[in-house]
Amino acid sequence: MKKYFLITFIMSISLSLSSQNSSIFGHFLSIVDDPHKSIQVNLGLYSGSNGITNKFLKRYFYNSNLSLEDRKNQLSLLSDNNSMCYILSGDITFENYQWSYKKLKSWRIGISNLDYNEFSFSKDIFGVYFLGNKPFQDITLKLSGKQNTIKSQTLKIGSGFLFNNFESKFNLGLVIGQHVSNKNLENSSLLSSGIGEQIDLDLKYLALNKNKNHIGSFQSLGASIDLGVKLKLKNKNFIAIEINDFGKIYWNNDISGLEIDTIFSFDGVDVKGFFDSLYLDIGSSEELQESFVRRTKIEKLNSKLPWSLNFTGYFVWLPTKITSHFNARIYPESDFIGNIDLITYYTLKKYFNPGISIGRGFYQEFYAGLGFFGQLGNNYFYNVKLNSLFNTFVNQAKIGPVLELQLARTIN
Repeated sequence: MKKYFLITFIMSISLSLSSQNSSIFGHFLSIVDDPHKSIQVNLGLYSGSNGITNKFLKRYFYNSNLSLEDRKNQLSLLSDNNSMCYILSGDITFENYQWSYKKLKSWRIGISNLDYNEFSFSKDIFGVYFLGNKPFQDITLKLSGKQNTIKSQTLKIGSGFLFNNFESKFNLGLVIGQHVSNKNLENSSLLSSGIGEQIDLDLKYLALNKNKNHIGSFQSLGASIDLGVKLKLKNKNFIAIEINDFGKIYWNNDISGLEIDTIFSFDGVDVKGFFDSLYLDIGSSEELQESFVRRTKIEKLNSKLPWSLNFTGYFVWLPTKITSHFNARIYPESDFIGNIDLITYYTLKKYFNPGISIGRGFYQEFYAGLGFFGQLGNNYFYNVKLNSLFNTFVNQAKIGPVLELQLARTIN
């Protein structure tokens, strides 16, 4: 009976629901400077890669029988080192503006959810996963990659004030962590000789994992802070700068570790699914585990949150007709750095105003799409951005930002 040894190294390709880091000035009600109360919901759909194309992604998800040509074409487009990311998040916030001592003061309370995922992988890992090891006879494949994942919720309470043309805001957050995973495969190699059934494996792998998936788990706690300032210009124009989700999570219970550092040779090996797992078909899995697998328990682990530095601007070019909203985000702790986008709207109706967006970032050299915003009745507002709508129709374009949705209701 065949035995299989599994090393989990997830490199799944997927699209995700995201609002990125919650912006305290970036929402469309920021242009309102009168006393009001509001409930705001932010959602979105974001993903990015510098190597995986839309054509391959579509066929991967919607056609389980990828052709050999599809796999080879995608492999030829990859560089030696490739990256991808997705962020699954959303937030809901109640905010109240009211006059106090000639200043328009505000306070807010909200809760946000974060599912942050960042991957990198070598071209050779992709080749082994989709083509197997036999096409690479007598070739030393370089195996490297990493995965960083954080899942958490944050309860935020904040305040601020607006005086003349200057506004400041801050939030303090209690972060509740559910899951952290850090996997790292570096300086490893795989050599298939003969007809591809004899393998020399040089493997260096380290994985740390903590999993408390139920929402509200207090096993891991942290803190975060948001800070922002805004300068009002003429005609409701404004510029703003802010820091969002700057903080740490302290993982202090049941952190499991898996470490492998070995050089091993096998006969009769079948390598399958390296993106999801590495399966080695051997005679004795117990012998393999005792040879080079070391499992550990780690008492404490601290993780920085994927905080961002945001620049925002709102500009009126033609009063009552043409407006633009500019956003630039930098993620200092992430490989994908950030993104820049600009959307320009043309005012048609109170309830429907279309716009065109362009941008760069999330591994994309350029993306373009459409946007819509409007007011429904007296108290409801919406804003939708299909950031890379045009890119989705270009097969050779890399996957990138897709959707952003904001909803709000003002309360009299």
